[in-house]
Amino acid sequence: MTRSTRSAVGAATAALAVTLASCSTGFGAQTTEVYNAPAGTDIRGGEVEVLSGAIVIDGDGAGTLSGGLVGPQNSADALTSVQVTDGEGAPVEVEIKGGSVPIPAGELVLMAEDAEIAIAADTLAAGMLADVAFTFQEGGPVSGALVIMAQEGTYEDVEIPKPPALPH
Repeated sequence: MTRSTRSAVGAATAALAVTLASCSTGFGAQTTEVYNAPAGTDIRGGEVEVLSGAIVIDGDGAGTLSGGLVGPQNSADALTSVQVTDGEGAPVEVEIKGGSVPIPAGELVLMAEDAEIAIAADTLAAGMLADVAFTFQEGGPVSGALVIMAQEGTYEDVEIPKPPALPH
């Protein structure tokens, strides 16, 4: 190997070492941090999307919906009904207090804060999944499975309205 070839190989090796060393960010890199994903489920595909949706229950037979509703950018909509089916396929009573939940164009509506959606949760248990169908005034319906969460930890401050009266 000639002296110029050895110099070129040495320079290339040094450049490669510097490049590889600059890629390292150490122990503070985002990929080394613990990430706790939210428990809620996103239901997309309709004009209104459900973000981080979950059913929060208090253990005394009452529940509510948590998560966000985002409507289309150019038009307002409203949530007009919610149907919940428990893990056995039985319908669960749901009541939207006030009849509907307005969704301004392009804005986020937090169901647990901006709406009062009461669920008779006597057949629901934390950790289960429930099938939930959302119906809107303008946009098409969206549905999916939502996880049922106990009113603790992240969900301890969620206010749960009095459940609807169960049919006799």
